Amino acid sequence: MIYAIFILCLILFAIAMYALRKLSKQYKTLQEIYYLQKLMLSHSQFTNDANEMILWKIRYDIWCWNENLVKAENYEMAQQAKVAANIIADMITFYRNNLKADNNDTYIKK
Repeated sequence: MIYAIFILCLILFAIAMYALRKLSKQYKTLQEIYYLQKLMLSHSQFTNDANEMILWKIRYDIWCWNENLVKAENYEMAQQAKVAANIIADMITFYRNNLKADNNDTYIKK
C-alpha cells in the first residue's frame, strides 16, 4: 500500500513538473517577445517619429496585457489581444511603407 501511494505521488509530481515546464517555456517565449518590443520601442523613440512611437507603445501595452491574461489563464482574451497586436503591427508596416514612399518622392522632387 505504501508503495502504491509512493508511486502515485511520483506520478503526480511528474505531471506537475511537466505542467510547470510547459508554462515556464511559454513564459520564457513571452519574455523574449516583451524584450524585443521594449527594444523596438526604445529604438523608435530616437527616430523623431511620434506616430510610429505611439503605435509601438500601444503594441507593447497590448503584449503586456496579453501576458497578464495568459498568467490568469484567460486564453480567449489572450488570443484577442494577440490579434490586436498583429493589427497594430500591420499598421506599423503600412505606416513605414507609406513613409518610405513619401521620402522617395521627396528625394525625386529635389
